[in-house]
Amino acid sequence: MPGGRKQNAITVSFSKKNSDVYGLLVNKKENEKGFNQNEYICECIRFFEKYKDKLNNNLSEHDIMKLIDIKLEEFKNNLNLSEVQVKEVKNELNNEKLESDIEFINSIWLEDD
Repeated sequence: MPGGRKQNAITVSFSKKNSDVYGLLVNKKENEKGFNQNEYICECIRFFEKYKDKLNNNLSEHDIMKLIDIKLEEFKNNLNLSEVQVKEVKNELNNEKLESDIEFINSIWLEDD
């Protein structure tokens, strides 16, 4: 014990179900110079404790489908507005063309008189 201090220790064994975690720790220890598995495990537990309540508030399938429906409806409404705006612009352009054609035709007829 460094400095004569008593250190708390817990031995952790890994069941078959948790062998993936054991493998991750062994891999990190082999591949990362200065890796401290005790600090790593403590940080993981702190992180989990901090965010565990947010993990339990998962949306149900029904809630997700409802959100999708709302977003699709908004998207559809935006498309309809865009389509109407495009049609109005096309109509304006066509009306302008017609008016200029009428003026041209009138000017030709007026010249003949």
